[in-house]
Amino acid sequence: MASLEFHVPPEPWARAGWLAYTRSAMPLVGWTVSNEWYRTGRFLARSIAGFVERNPLPVQVRWWQEAGMRRVRTKLLSNGAAVVTWAVKTTPVLGDESEDLAHPDG
Repeated sequence: MASLEFHVPPEPWARAGWLAYTRSAMPLVGWTVSNEWYRTGRFLARSIAGFVERNPLPVQVRWWQEAGMRRVRTKLLSNGAAVVTWAVKTTPVLGDESEDLAHPDG
């Protein structure tokens, strides 16, 4: 399984650029499209930063592990503005009916 999410750059120089972009450029560009996009641009800056502050990457990795995922890996992209997380599920999900589909006789 893999996931690509927004993230806050850890390096101060990249974070400064990210803050300028998310707090100014995103809402401004959104404003040129519609009021809804403007509000979305304003919301994302606060939402992303708040989520990452409350749930740093090690916490997010732990969630994956607690969900039964193994070999959880992360990689920051775009100077830390995004993070890709990937892992494998090592045990079958209980109640998984996909096996029944493979063996129609039960």
